Amino acid sequence: MYKFAVMTLHYSGRGEYCNKTKSGGFIGRAAAAYRAWKADRRIKIAATIHHLDRHRELGYILEIPGFILRWNTLSLSKRKKRLFRFIQLIKESGIQFMCVPFFHDLIPAEVVEHLENQLLLSNGSNIRIITMIQCLRHLMGILKNQLSGIEAGVWCADTDMGRLLAMELVPFLNFIILGGRSTDKLFRLSDEIMNETGLACPVTTDLKECLKDRQLVILTHECDIRLLKNALIVVYAGPLNLDFIEEIRKYRGPFWILSGWTELPEEIKADKQLSFWETAGVLESVLYIPENNLTAMKTLNVSPLTQLDLIKDLFGETRVKGFVSVDGEVSYDRFRMRYFRKNSRTVSHDYRKTQRSKKRVLFLDK
Repeated sequence: MYKFAVMTLHYSGRGEYCNKTKSGGFIGRAAAAYRAWKADRRIKIAATIHHLDRHRELGYILEIPGFILRWNTLSLSKRKKRLFRFIQLIKESGIQFMCVPFFHDLIPAEVVEHLENQLLLSNGSNIRIITMIQCLRHLMGILKNQLSGIEAGVWCADTDMGRLLAMELVPFLNFIILGGRSTDKLFRLSDEIMNETGLACPVTTDLKECLKDRQLVILTHECDIRLLKNALIVVYAGPLNLDFIEEIRKYRGPFWILSGWTELPEEIKADKQLSFWETAGVLESVLYIPENNLTAMKTLNVSPLTQLDLIKDLFGETRVKGFVSVDGEVSYDRFRMRYFRKNSRTVSHDYRKTQRSKKRVLFLDK
């Protein structure tokens, strides 16, 4: 029977992941070594996913094996032996699809290559983008009274993902600049938007020009985050490189949206609390169950919006209840309070600055 696995780091339940074992002294180190030895010889199931209506197991949440995290410290023979054993255990468990959301960057290229030869492997990008589209629409609703004054920059609008997100913004904004490397694709998209909506979108191949003084930024690739100092909101649809995410966290600039924060439908249950990324991994995996036919859809390059329709057919309206940002999940209500409080402070600061400037001018005139 078809089963899936969502592979992740240990989740503490407090918005934190851990891949290190605390130990002290000889006994502690020996115990840690034994746990690592034992973990490398079996797959560690952190949770089991059930379908209530069909009364069967759908798949598992697995912890990333220690040997994968220690890959660079192992000899070639140990790498080969432990990877072969891990793949054998996966096949014996009936797992045919594996999703590694958020932590895909931790998996060495050699491991990815071997896993892809044995099963379908995903980084969870489908559900991430589908939910991002939904929460982007909700964001436009939250900001509806301010949209007329918001300028947006879409970098890499010459890619499929950039084009998709740019088109989502078109019905709501009066200014969108399209940036990327292919002027032909950018001008074609600009002409399409003009013909369909009447909105004239300038184009540029200069990253700085695209992002300069834009309150809303769409990125599909990493960039120098110092260029975003004036942005209020950044929607990032690019690869989730953990070093880049950590850089964002330390910079503390705009509010970053990495994905939509969703939950499992009622008929699918886990036997423990799942993180937002594990939930996304489960939803991604369920789409690939053979009878749901997403594999064929991907082969035909069906758009994410059509995949969204498939999700609705499977589960009804999948509830996206907020955003996933660099510090975890943020509900729509929490974002609303946070954004408007921050924005009101900015407006108040600008007002006081203007008043001080007027007083100085009056003083000089006297």
